[in-house]
Amino acid sequence: MSVAVVTCENAPKADVDIRHVVLQRQWVLLRPNGDVRTPYMYFRQDGGIAGYQHVNETSWEIEGSELVFRHASGAVTARSGIIKSEADGSHLIVMMREEDASVCAHILVERPEIRDLLRSETPADLWTKVRAHPAFKDNCHIDTPGFSLPDMNDLEMIEVTPASQRRLADLGVNVLGPLGVRNSIVIDRRMQRINLAIHFHDHNFNTVILDRQSNARGVFNFEGDENVAVIGASAVEREIQISAVFRYNLAGLFLGAGSSVGEANFWIEGPGNSVQVGDDLMSSWGVWIRTADSHGLIDLERGEIINSAKSIVIGSHVWLGQDAIVMPGAMIGGGTVVGARSIVTKSLPACCVAAGAPAKVVRESASWTRKAHPDADEVADLQRYASAEILKHNAARRMQ
Repeated sequence: MSVAVVTCENAPKADVDIRHVVLQRQWVLLRPNGDVRTPYMYFRQDGGIAGYQHVNETSWEIEGSELVFRHASGAVTARSGIIKSEADGSHLIVMMREEDASVCAHILVERPEIRDLLRSETPADLWTKVRAHPAFKDNCHIDTPGFSLPDMNDLEMIEVTPASQRRLADLGVNVLGPLGVRNSIVIDRRMQRINLAIHFHDHNFNTVILDRQSNARGVFNFEGDENVAVIGASAVEREIQISAVFRYNLAGLFLGAGSSVGEANFWIEGPGNSVQVGDDLMSSWGVWIRTADSHGLIDLERGEIINSAKSIVIGSHVWLGQDAIVMPGAMIGGGTVVGARSIVTKSLPACCVAAGAPAKVVRESASWTRKAHPDADEVADLQRYASAEILKHNAARRMQ
């Protein structure tokens, strides 16, 4: 972020309501040289300050036309005026330290990023922001063939607060532990009751988006900020039983429509990584899908990490057998079957059967149906799907 740093002497007071400016915005804290010290700060209604990193100030208040920062002891540590950014009209807050009021120690800049999804006004606006999220934007499959968007025509965005917990509980969404700030549950008002427990662990700006027929069961743990989870509709009369851990920041999960999940565990580690799963997933029990190994593996000669987190893409109509594991960086083509207790470590083509540790293709030109004894029409539909999926997969490989 490039910002011209101003001195306190030439920081004019703007004719604005300081409290209105401060609240409901994300801020970047800059050092005097313009470097980012804290990627965001958020001012709580109760006078607290949330942010990624420790700051000297632990509370804030408005005194007259000034924003005042206080230490835990109650001592005033900084005062600030507010100016307008000439570049885009967003606000800057110039902090003046009490011990040296002639020098601006830090500047708060209103963050231009779009990851506060609570500001979305329409479904189209919401999906634009989701696709632009760092977890998805570099290889986004959302809203492409085989990766259907949830049904969200009657959009309701619920900010997670003590006041909204009862409303969420009535929907079957139980938010447990410290709530954090600006976390949100996005639903269609026609949503069927589900059974989902969510722990935000006092982290912030995380979003869970649920189709009105998601029929989700399980537990989500957010161990970072600005993560997003999108859960599509379940298959008819089926459940989606999932456990998801979002470790660190800016990670994403997308699960398409028509899925059935006996038990799948997602471990998604940011920043900028995701698991994207297409429509009509059939997952058995004990399945693990993880973008990271949780612990570092170091090349001792070069002193480099050799097992960095990597995103995963699973195409539409994929069957994951019992206790299958999908490892970081894997890509599974549509229509493929992964055998029980297999470990997928690399890309698998469309419409094949793969098994083993590591998983290898044991049969080409094969796919599956939910019925054990499909009729001729169902087989013909599968053949048409498989032909298109194989062509799409081959075309994608040629473009790589």
